[in-house]
Amino acid sequence: DDMQKRGLKYTMFVVRNENLNLQEEDLLYTAQAHITTGMFTPASLTAGVRLLTWNGRYVDVGHKQDTLATETGLVTTDIILLSGCAVKRIVRLEDAYIYELDKLMTIPRSLLEILERLPDEKYSKFKNMIARYGQKVFDREASKVLGIDEAGNTIYDSVVVVRYPYFEKNGIDLTSASARMTMLIPSNE
Repeated sequence: DDMQKRGLKYTMFVVRNENLNLQEEDLLYTAQAHITTGMFTPASLTAGVRLLTWNGRYVDVGHKQDTLATETGLVTTDIILLSGCAVKRIVRLEDAYIYELDKLMTIPRSLLEILERLPDEKYSKFKNMIARYGQKVFDREASKVLGIDEAGNTIYDSVVVVRYPYFEKNGIDLTSASARMTMLIPSNE
């Protein structure tokens, strides 16, 4: 329904049912990770391209060569990889490209998202400790200008983000889905 309302063109990445193994709470996140706005032809999916998905994460495009034995000899083919998953089949529709993948893409979450999903009854003390370091900051670049008031001040449709300067100062970005780190998380007990 959302796709039809927007009236835009899409690229979707699909996987056969036998290759799915999802938890109920991951359904929307995973579905959004497999849709991007814009029709991306196979020729446009060159190595190094990154596609922004509906859940705000990027799909990395790569390629690999595969050699197949045929009756006439060996044939080398180029296989498109989307976040490490091989494209098995491509379907072009009027308003979309559908790429069938050999397996479901793994789209990482940020450490902050993982912490937020932990149940409060078991981890609230640790979650609250981390939250104390967060500071709300006006994001001027993401905020839309609505106009100018009588005093000449710019009026914004304000976007406020939470930053974690203590962690950032120590080289830790809690909001990055691509950061690799280990965090030991104690329970309330």
